[in-house]
Amino acid sequence: MKSVKEEGGFRCKQSAVFLKRGFMTTSPRSVSKSLAKLYGEKEMSDVIFTFTENGTTRTFAAHKLILASASPVFNTMFYGSASETENVNIADTSHEGMFTIIGSFHRQYVDLDYSIWIWRILTPLIITFTLPLIFVFLIYSTSVFLYIYKLHRFVIYKAVSSDRNYWNVARKCVAAVWDAHASIYHGYEVIGMENLPKDGALIVYYHGAIPIDMYYLVAKICIEEDRLVHTVGDRFLTKLPGWDIISQAMKVIPGTVQSCATILKEGNLLAISPGGVYEAQFGNNYYELLWRKRIGFAKVAIEAKAPIIPMFTENLREGFRSVGFLRRIFMRLYNATRIPLIPVYGGFPVKFRTHLGPPIMYEPGISPEELQKKVALAIEDLINTHQRIPGSIFHGLLDRFIKKKKKT
Repeated sequence: MKSVKEEGGFRCKQSAVFLKRGFMTTSPRSVSKSLAKLYGEKEMSDVIFTFTENGTTRTFAAHKLILASASPVFNTMFYGSASETENVNIADTSHEGMFTIIGSFHRQYVDLDYSIWIWRILTPLIITFTLPLIFVFLIYSTSVFLYIYKLHRFVIYKAVSSDRNYWNVARKCVAAVWDAHASIYHGYEVIGMENLPKDGALIVYYHGAIPIDMYYLVAKICIEEDRLVHTVGDRFLTKLPGWDIISQAMKVIPGTVQSCATILKEGNLLAISPGGVYEAQFGNNYYELLWRKRIGFAKVAIEAKAPIIPMFTENLREGFRSVGFLRRIFMRLYNATRIPLIPVYGGFPVKFRTHLGPPIMYEPGISPEELQKKVALAIEDLINTHQRIPGSIFHGLLDRFIKKKKKT
């Protein structure tokens, strides 16, 4: 049994260290109450504090491990065998320094036991909801760049006089940034680029919680094929600040059947997600198509007599996910406002691999309903062939380093 006593006031080396910190003076009575709240049972503790106040002795039990972790001074004081009980006897309570030490420890103890513990518990949750801000940052960085580019377009046009469309240079710059982010952060790659025809074609894709794969594909095609993919976006996007210039430069349109058909007839690539924002919010890692009765894309393809390219991206739901609770409430809010309000979390650097399936050619006399089913089956076949069901974030991360075996 070790005993630490003080005679004629607390004058040991430890007190000097504590008093230099400038702690507020704490009365013996308040310190006694503080210690009583820490550890009341001796069998659960290995440090015993004994106070002598006006001839009355009080004993309080504490724990050496907690004391040592709270302060390097206590760590020095109680350095030794963890199984050995320490007795700290304070004979002279006229010196307020020791009570300051214990009172200060109590405040540190509460921080360790609650604040730090809660912070460690909440850290993963905070990270999962802040990582998507990287995507938001890229979006608005693109917007700022395009605004600056538009402001100085005449100077740039003179420098690159061979390019009649001044947006082409801006698209290449933006595409380079997005393609670099895709390659570094997700190891992004595209399988089936050869399935894209030289003329107009309609790309129909599965919509993730965030359509980040579509941004990556647009950048990849812009760089490697020197072609621009027109995309159909939800109308709520027009209400977002800074989105107008992005839609102007990257050709993102709300789209009607006639306007979309015209784009295809002009020999352009057009991308549509029949599930749209509804599929983005209420889909999950089982990758079921949530198209309901939407056949507008089929009408566009029939009107333009253009082929359809089915598209799916592996681990899309593992990169970003929408929360799974309160879905009924969020569904009612969406039906009432047509604005996606369900929170999105994630931003995990899983492997993204986009698959472009064989083209579905135009068939005279086919109805929009029949074409919808045909395209849905083609995308579901891509999902069943290339996607792990249910999706796994852990395995999605492993796919960055381990080549996944193709399903048979």
